Amino acid sequence: MSISYKYTGRLENVNNEQICSIDNKGLITNYGEKGFKYIPNDNLDEEPIDATGVYNISDIKQLIHRPTTYNFTEDISNNESIIMPTKVVYYFGIDNVQVAKVKYDKISAYISPTIEIDSSSYIQLSVKSNKDISNIEFSIIEKESEHPIVPIEVSKVSEKLFWNLDTRFTINRKETQLIRENNIETSLSLSDIAESNFNSNIYTIEYTPTQQSYLYYPETSSIKIKVIQRCLFDDSVPAVISNITILKYGGDKIWNM
Repeated sequence: MSISYKYTGRLENVNNEQICSIDNKGLITNYGEKGFKYIPNDNLDEEPIDATGVYNISDIKQLIHRPTTYNFTEDISNNESIIMPTKVVYYFGIDNVQVAKVKYDKISAYISPTIEIDSSSYIQLSVKSNKDISNIEFSIIEKESEHPIVPIEVSKVSEKLFWNLDTRFTINRKETQLIRENNIETSLSLSDIAESNFNSNIYTIEYTPTQQSYLYYPETSSIKIKVIQRCLFDDSVPAVISNITILKYGGDKIWNM
C-alpha cells in the first residue's frame, strides 16, 4: 500500500521531480549543480495524486511514499551498498577587468552634416569642452572651400608648425609668441627654425590671433563644421567637446506690416 503527493511551495516553486528526501519536518530537493535545498513543512501544501489500497483519512499523511532515500543527517559513508560520488565543478569566465593603459589616436577628426544657417552677415563659433581647446583646429566648410576660425572662448591659439607653411591665422604682432620644441619652451622665433629641424622635432607655437580670425562671412546658407584634434605627445589627453554653437549676426529679415 502506498500514497503519493504533489507538493506546492507557499513562498517558492517546488520541482517535484527533483525531490530527493522527505520526512515529517520538510523535504529536500536537488538545487542545480550547487547542492541541495531544504523546504520546511510550514512552507508547503500537499495534494494526493496517486494511491494503492484503502486508507483512513486520518492516516493518509503518515503514508507518504517515495523511492528509498537517506536522511542527510545520517552517516552513510560506510554503507557498502552506496557509491559515494566525487563531483568537481569548474567555473570559467572573467571576474575582474581593469584598464591598465589608454592610448589615444594621434589625430582625430570630425565633419558635421550640412547645416542650414539661413541669411547672415557673419558667424562665430562657441564651443563647450571639458578642457582647453586652444590646440584644436576648427574650420568652416562652404562649397568646396575650407576656412579656419577661432572659437570665441579661445584667447590664444596653440598649433603645430609645418615647414614652409604659414600659421592658420594672422598673428597679432602686438602680443607675444611662444615656440615650443618637443613641448619644451624656447626663445626661438619662426625664422630660427631650419627645415632640417622638423625631421626630428615637433614644433608648436602659441600666439594671439587677430580679431578677424573669430569671424566668417558666409556666401551661401549651407555650411559644415570641421574639427581636427592632434595628440602630439605620449602624455597628451584629448579634450571632450560636448557642444558647438553657431552664432549668427545680421542678415535679411522679412517684416510683415
